[in-house]
Amino acid sequence: MKEEVGNDDELLYCVDQAVALDGLHLSLLEKTVAERLRPVLIRIADEAAVGNRPVSAGDRVLDSKSQLQFQNSTAELASMLKRRESDT
Repeated sequence: MKEEVGNDDELLYCVDQAVALDGLHLSLLEKTVAERLRPVLIRIADEAAVGNRPVSAGDRVLDSKSQLQFQNSTAELASMLKRRESDT
């Protein structure tokens, strides 16, 4: 995901923190930072939802059932992020 945020030091820090804390806590971010991160998350979630970003655990790519669960979850995430985007 780091390559997706480009040279934005603040977003790179958010990605590093998300990895360190096992999750991205949008509610804890400043609103302006969260809003800059939203289109990146939508793009990644859309790609993952159609299978263009397979999930792995370390060096091991997960089985097809787990991949499908991941795709369904990221489709739901993308939908929620898009709804929120249209609310603002």
